[in-house]
Amino acid sequence: MKKSLEARKLTYSIENLKILDEISLEVDEGECVGILGLCGSGKSTLLKSLTCQISPDSGDLFINNIDAKKFPNIVKTFIGFAPEKESMDVEFNVLDNLVFFAKYFNLTKKEAIKRAKEWIHFFDIEDIQDDFPEELNINQLKKVGLCRALMTYPKFIFIDEPTKGLSVQTQVEIKKKLLKLKDLNRAIIIATEDISDIEDICNRVFFISNGKIVATGKPKELINENVGEEVVEFVIEKDDLDYYIHKLGDEYEIKIVDCTLRLFLKKGQTAQHVIKQFSSNKILIRRANLDDVYLKASNQTFLRATP
Repeated sequence: MKKSLEARKLTYSIENLKILDEISLEVDEGECVGILGLCGSGKSTLLKSLTCQISPDSGDLFINNIDAKKFPNIVKTFIGFAPEKESMDVEFNVLDNLVFFAKYFNLTKKEAIKRAKEWIHFFDIEDIQDDFPEELNINQLKKVGLCRALMTYPKFIFIDEPTKGLSVQTQVEIKKKLLKLKDLNRAIIIATEDISDIEDICNRVFFISNGKIVATGKPKELINENVGEEVVEFVIEKDDLDYYIHKLGDEYEIKIVDCTLRLFLKKGQTAQHVIKQFSSNKILIRRANLDDVYLKASNQTFLRATP
């Protein structure tokens, strides 16, 4: 499959703080890729670099076979970007905001109105097209922001936190729309700290931590290859941590999340074997997930801070 986007060793620093550390990734045509990381991991900065909003200190970026560092203005004509927080002109209603935005890309007013109404219909928000920004709730603002990102019929759609803070119903609606866009051969790149975004719509995921890609692959394959099918968890008293670490450390791979031990089974080990060693009603056997992969790769978790 043809590579639509290639980033090679992107590096970006603010003063002496390295925000991006030799980031490399690629995206195929019609693929939905997730950049998954905690707040402060560098994922939003990476998205800004990929959309030519900031220029990396070093590295190469090619989008649609065009050198984005040399020709950022050309690249911007076929990418769409939806930020986490939308900013619209408060003097214009929804429809006029979209039409006004299209002027930056030399669309005629007639064509801009046509496209605005097309995307308003796509996201089922005809009832608010005459409303002004201050009248909209966070769910409506997110949909309007996605409409704006699509006004140029972009080949690449970049979305920062597509479902953060939204109602459950709106999250479901937006994920369904993104899947439809993927079927239209659009490349979609989302940055998120919500694992469900990755599980529901992404073909591949790049885990980012402290400005570095720490793991990458297809979600299910990442889980199977790095964790396995099951994980054992059990809650212990803080004073007993050292005892259990000493008792289990040689036999199992252990990660500590607050006062919860996560035991990652090695080849040939079973969850039942763990249970036989401990008489506790606080032991849980569950399916492995992407948070386990991130925890093993970065010693961080999306659930709680790791000591």
